[in-house]
Amino acid sequence: MPALVQPARPSPRPHAMPSLIEQDHAAAAPAKQRRAVRARRAMAQREGMAIGIGSVVLFLLLWWAVTASGLVRSDLLAGPGAVLRAFVRLSEQGYRGTSLAQDAGATVGRCLAGFILAVLLGVPLGLLMGTSRIAAAAFNWIVQLIRPLPPLSYMVLLILWFGTNNGSKVALLFLTAFPIVASAAMAGVRGVALQRVLAARSLGASPAQLFAFVIFPSALPMILTGMSITLAAAFSTVVAAELLAANDGLGWLVLSAGRFLQNDVVLMGLILLGLIGLVLAALLRGLDRRLVHWRGRE
Repeated sequence: MPALVQPARPSPRPHAMPSLIEQDHAAAAPAKQRRAVRARRAMAQREGMAIGIGSVVLFLLLWWAVTASGLVRSDLLAGPGAVLRAFVRLSEQGYRGTSLAQDAGATVGRCLAGFILAVLLGVPLGLLMGTSRIAAAAFNWIVQLIRPLPPLSYMVLLILWFGTNNGSKVALLFLTAFPIVASAAMAGVRGVALQRVLAARSLGASPAQLFAFVIFPSALPMILTGMSITLAAAFSTVVAAELLAANDGLGWLVLSAGRFLQNDVVLMGLILLGLIGLVLAALLRGLDRRLVHWRGRE
């Protein structure tokens, strides 16, 4: 019988090298995706800005309608025009011997002094407690004991120790902000992924390099989040402290105007406090975006 002839198998076709055009298209694809993501993000920001401005305008219109129609008496709720006139009057004449800029500067200065002092001392202590069990055992109970205390509960003691000047208020703000930022720093260190630490050690990183290039950058998002919470707590506390013992500041202005039933000045002070708080929070968010540019991309 004649031998069966096996059909010849086609030789494998060598992989063709991509052309220059294909390489250019492949390289341009990620760039197009990044541009599309940036465009969508910018569109979302513009939409959010438009919605926010629209809601503020709607609120002002409702406020004006309620007061202009007489639905609420003017001695109970001043209208937007009266509040604006009060702002212009106090900007030019001041209030009870202090200018409006002086009151705003006093409030912001006290807030930032206590906040910065708490960050300078609380962040290093929190990092130390996160990296050292001995430090955590020595300081964590004290920090957690101070943290839940109402800040105004020891205001009387601080007035007795430091008087009614700025020392008592800065000390109060420090005691308010310090345990929050220290706890955030400690939680940030303890939340570092173990894989990152082991990978750095396997590459021969020293303890100093491990802290500088792995632990601290990984804990930084939590630290900045804690700083945002701390700033809000400090700002609300400084206003409450000025309500108790102060002769200047926006909190003092609001309390003093309320005693004389000047509700237009009271509303003006409250709105100014809110605007200052928004500016401080926006500055801290900008610092967060600049320092932790990888947030959300891990």
